[in-house]
Amino acid sequence: MIAGFHLIWTAYGCWLPNDPRGSSSHDLRVDKLASLGEVHLGRKPTQPPGREIRAFYQRAEEMLEHARILFTDEEIALVGHSLAKRFGNRVIPAMAAPLCPTMSMS
Repeated sequence: MIAGFHLIWTAYGCWLPNDPRGSSSHDLRVDKLASLGEVHLGRKPTQPPGREIRAFYQRAEEMLEHARILFTDEEIALVGHSLAKRFGNRVIPAMAAPLCPTMSMS
């Protein structure tokens, strides 16, 4: 029996390997990002405040090859409606969550 699905995806530049919250990356493949901090595999037990995450990504933006992709409210709604259209007729628990930039529910 499937109790539910946990979907995780990010847009370009929204969850880097050395993100202060931790990541699912094993190593850093872009040397110029090394100055932002160490790679931490997995979620850190103590999560940093939002201001620290925002500061991290402000510094990172200058080092990225392309501009970060941030979803608008309309695009986030489109993703939600698309998932609802695909899975709405099934009994699957779901939770709405932000897609970027700090992944905060507040």
